[in-house]
Amino acid sequence: MQSKDKGGIEFLVEETAIDEIVAEEFDVEPFQAKPGSVRSRLARILLRKRVYLSALLLAGFAAALHLHQQGNFSMEIFVGFLQARPLLGPAIFVAVYALFVFFSVPAIPLNLAAGMLWGIASGTALTILGAVLGGAIAFLASRHLLRRRVRSLLSGRGWQWLEKEISRSGWRAVAFARVNPVFPFGPANWFFGVSSIGFWVYCWATAVFSVPPVLLVSA
Repeated sequence: MQSKDKGGIEFLVEETAIDEIVAEEFDVEPFQAKPGSVRSRLARILLRKRVYLSALLLAGFAAALHLHQQGNFSMEIFVGFLQARPLLGPAIFVAVYALFVFFSVPAIPLNLAAGMLWGIASGTALTILGAVLGGAIAFLASRHLLRRRVRSLLSGRGWQWLEKEISRSGWRAVAFARVNPVFPFGPANWFFGVSSIGFWVYCWATAVFSVPPVLLVSA
């Protein structure tokens, strides 16, 4: 009976330690997870996913760099690939654009390709769709998996100013960042994830106010 009680105490201590780690890493209030509860399992999953996502980001960047250096991923090849697939081409373009946005890779060549392949109207629509999709994934990853790391990376004066503006102006701050080249599109998605802006407000403001700069490049 004593060994059972001792084991239960050790389990509670372990769960409390997990609570403290999660609170520190994800900038939330610590919770007391009951032994075997959904919350305790979720805490373990979140800690593992943070490691997996970091490894995925690194692997994706390394793979893209390798393909580019080998000449297997050039814009000419990609445009030809899309032209040969008129039905699947738009969906492939949106997925690739979303990856560029997620990894914060400059996507201006893709904007130009969209305008050339599908015209200004359709090209802009596909570009915005890819931008919102990639930005939304980055936003959620930043908010729920890499919150502390993102805060430490995006801590300059410009980002601090934008965070204050978000608390005062809400969607107007997102609009300002989207039309202002001072705030790069890719890193801004990760920053908004750790800000106070709501997810759906972020999505519609990004979709609407990304149109002017996209049109400027695609036209």
